Order: sequence, then structure tokens, then C-alpha cells
Amino acid sequence: MTFTELFNKYYNDLKCNNNQFSKITNISPSTLNKIRNGEKTSSLSSDEIFSICKGFTIISGIGNIKLNFDDLYKEFSTAASYCQMLDFLANKHFIRSLNDLLDKLDIKNSKLARALKLDPSYISRIREGKRELLNKEKFVSKLENYLLDYYLLDEHIQIYSSLFKVSLDEFKVGNFSKFLKLYLFEVNQEKKDSVNEFIGNLNYYIESEKDFEFNYNDYFATNNQENYYGLEEAEKSVLDFFIQVLESDSTADIIIYNNYGGNEKKQNDLFLKRWYFLIDKIIKKGHKIFKIHVKNNDQIHFINEMKFWVPIYLKGHAFPYLIEDYNNYLTKTLLYTADDICALSGETSVNPSETLLFRTNKNDVVSYYTKKNHSFLNMASVMGKTNFLFDEKSYFEAIKLDNLKNGDWLGVLFHPSLLAIPPNILTQILARSNLSLKIKNDILVRINKFQKNSELLLKIRKISEFFPFLTKEEFEKSPVKLALNRIYFDENLFYEYEEYLEHLKSLEKFCKKHNNYSYVLLNKPYFESIEMFVHANKFVVAMDIKPPLKTISFYGNTIMEGFGESRDIFSSYILKDKNPK
Repeated sequence: MTFTELFNKYYNDLKCNNNQFSKITNISPSTLNKIRNGEKTSSLSSDEIFSICKGFTIISGIGNIKLNFDDLYKEFSTAASYCQMLDFLANKHFIRSLNDLLDKLDIKNSKLARALKLDPSYISRIREGKRELLNKEKFVSKLENYLLDYYLLDEHIQIYSSLFKVSLDEFKVGNFSKFLKLYLFEVNQEKKDSVNEFIGNLNYYIESEKDFEFNYNDYFATNNQENYYGLEEAEKSVLDFFIQVLESDSTADIIIYNNYGGNEKKQNDLFLKRWYFLIDKIIKKGHKIFKIHVKNNDQIHFINEMKFWVPIYLKGHAFPYLIEDYNNYLTKTLLYTADDICALSGETSVNPSETLLFRTNKNDVVSYYTKKNHSFLNMASVMGKTNFLFDEKSYFEAIKLDNLKNGDWLGVLFHPSLLAIPPNILTQILARSNLSLKIKNDILVRINKFQKNSELLLKIRKISEFFPFLTKEEFEKSPVKLALNRIYFDENLFYEYEEYLEHLKSLEKFCKKHNNYSYVLLNKPYFESIEMFVHANKFVVAMDIKPPLKTISFYGNTIMEGFGESRDIFSSYILKDKNPK
């Protein structure tokens, strides 16, 4: 069953509607329509899948059908992974088939580029898999017209017959369009079944308990060694390294070191999606990742780099380290190693476009680079530790604070703070929920305790909070939830927009009563679904606001100094109007 079929089955069985489901899951109605129509499946994030399963579980609790969240999440994750695999498979199949066709017809890149009015380098990157076509159908339509005009001699028809796997009697010019599209787009069922078998047995595969016929190399072909030049190819080199790791049977440790700096903002969304996807697969397979961050004078770069890595650390199988920047200022180094599997090494000058990288699986070379990365790791110090938290007690045990009274606090939040929520707003939100009276009372008790503790702390230290302000249009697309993660409670309770505005207005009154409290409204979230808490000169905690609650605690001066410049980091995010109407 496909992801769309699975979604529609539960959606129809539970008699859901888009408005209701959107409020519960925080997924916009337009996205829900795309999921139901099959337009958005493989690109769904793990957070969206989690929300979908949680939504179906909550709605099932209202009616007669009772669903188990864990069973749902396993079922939907498997379906989503299958869609993602098929997308990768389809793209690789398209490139391989296109190359076979053009090679057999002896059509050079320059010749095809002139015919289709495209740049030859663009055609080259498509054929090498370095550039993904945004509109394959349009490209194939132009290619089809070109072939029909210039490549219909008997020798060409023989080639088509062989590639398309149709007899000469079956081959008719009128069917050329149909045969060409089937040849380029249709992944054969045998390969689909292999992917399906792999996904269906993913847990065994991760634990390395069994060998399967499925082989990444059949679909994600990478050379044993390859050179890369320039920023665009640098991105491909990293993905190829991860793919080669996934192709292996080993679950060796991975060490990542680089002091390039400043490139995060330039990375495209497609690369980042693939980067997160492959790292997620590597972690699930059983690898541990050791990331070595480099201490230098660029604090804003350091925090921006952390922005990309914190979600990975919160998975619990990736570990942050910190090292002094020993390198000179003329060249910068990148080094990815996976023991006994492969290595990726590269350097760049002051001009990032001159990046040169080399990936290999030759044992002696991999061994050399692995020893080098281990020497970096031995010189580095541990930056933080991930914890799974279930209550306030486990939180304070995790951060190991001897004295909470010293040092100011700064929070980069996703929701408005519970510090100043008006009682009438809290009552209204709870009244709309389907929670039992016992749970509602428990929430009120926890919030009351949280507010009293915060009042005491505000008498002896400063608390500053950053969180996004949403317009009505933005709010309707992504409704705001009550920040129950701050009291270690797992429920989705949503504001109405007027309640949300009233809560924000109450913050100004709260500021006037408490000189040690301040807040800054941002025009958009700095982190997606992650909140950061900084205790001056002590620690930084990153918290995943989606259950199960996870945090990673960072120690050391570098990250403290970085967040000490928080207002500079967030300068482009700060909303000018502090009291938007």
C-alpha cells in the first residue's frame, strides 16, 4: 500500500476533515490535499509523519476506533521510506536510460544542447547526475521531437527496438512517444520489489542480522574513487560519501572534520534534504557519527553550523567535539572518514569556488585518512551530551547544575512563553480540548509551579526570550501550540489567533512588572521545532519540542561566546514592531 493509499484509508475510516486534521497536526490544509492526491509523499519530513500519526491517534480516541501510535508510526514510516527510495531509484533509472540512448545514437552533449537550446554544461551535469531536472516531462518532450526529426533511419529504429524491448513489428512511429516515456520513466517491477523487500526488512538490515538481495549500488551507483571540483561538486562529494557508507556491510564509526566555514547559507534546499535523509539512514543502519567543530574567531559561523547539526545530535547517535583551528588561513580542510569503508578529503583556498575533493575506498589511503581524523578526535574535547527527558527532575539531573541561581538565561523559543499567559486564555484553550479533567488539572498545576519558580528566579537573574511573531495568514498555515514542552507534557493544544495576540500583548505588561525580564519578537523561527536555552557561563541546552522530549546539553566557552552574540546572530530575524496588531 502506498503512503497516499495508507493516509486516505485512515483519513476516510476516521471521517476526518482538513480543518480538524490541520489544527491537530499543524500541517496546512493545502499540504494535506497534496498528500491525499499523491503529490507530496517522499518529501515529507519525519516530524510531519510523526504529526500525522499523532493526529490519527488523537482522532481515533474520540470515536470507536482505537489506534496505537507506535504501530501507526512504523506503518507510515515504512511507506514513506519506500516512496523516498523509489524517487531516488526513478531518478537514477532516468539518468542511466538517457545515457544509454544518447550513447547508442552517438549524440554528443554539444549537439543535443544546440537542438534543445540549452547550455552544454547543463546537459553534461544532467547526464552525470550532478543536476536534477525540475521538469523531466518538458525535457523529454523536446528530446522526442528532436529524435523524430533527425533519428528515424533504419539503424536508429534497430537501436530503439533493442532499448525499448519491442519487436520491429511492434515499433511504430505513432507509438514512439509512449515507448520513449516508458523506457525513461518506468522502473521495472523487479527492482521495485527489491526495494520493497529491503524496506519491509529494514530493522533486520539496520542490525546487520541478515543479508538481502537489495544492493544500494544497483540504484545509487558511485565509483570507487572520484575527484570533485567547485562548490556544486563539493555537495555531490558529501552525498556520494554517505551513499558509499550505506552500500557497505560495515557499521564503522564516521568522523567528520572541516574548517571551511561560511558555506551553510549557500547550500541549496535539495542538498540539505538529501543530506538529512542520508544521515538519518546511516544512523538507523547503526553507525555513530563524531563531528569535530572548529574553534575560530567566526562565532556567527559557529552558531550557524550548529543550526544544521543540532537536529542530528538530538537523534542520540551523533556526538559533537571541539578543536582549535590549527590550520593556516590560506587553505581550509575537509575530511570525512568511515573506518575500512571510504574517505573523502579536500581543501579550498580563500576562494571557495576552488574547492578540490577526492573520495576513495582504497584500503591503504582510507587507513591513512582515518588515522589522521582519529588524531583530530583525540585532540578535540567533548562538547555535549544527549538526554531523553521525561520530567523536570531528569532535566536538572541531565544538565548537572550545582547552583541554578547564578547567571542570566536566554531562550530561543518556538512558542510564546508560559511565563505570562493570561489565566483566561489558558482556561479557554483547556476547555476546547478533549482531555480528561484530571489531565487538565495536572497541566494547571505544572504551569502554576513553572510560573512560581520563574518568578523567584527573576528576582535574582535576568531572563531574555526570543520567539517568532506570526501574521494571521502565517498562523492559519501553522497554528501555534501551547508550550507544554516547558512543563514536560505531551499534548497538542492550539491557540486561536485572537488568543495568541492577547498572550503576546500580556508580555509587555509582564515586562513592566519584572525588570529582569525581556523578550524579542522574530519575523520567523530561527530553529525548526527546536528550542535553545542558554545559561550564561554554564551551559547551552537544545530541546526538541516534539515528543519524546530530547535535549542535548553543551558545555564550554566557545558555544557560550557564540550565543553571547545572539542579538547579532538574530539581527536579520528581529521584528521592528514589538507590539504588532
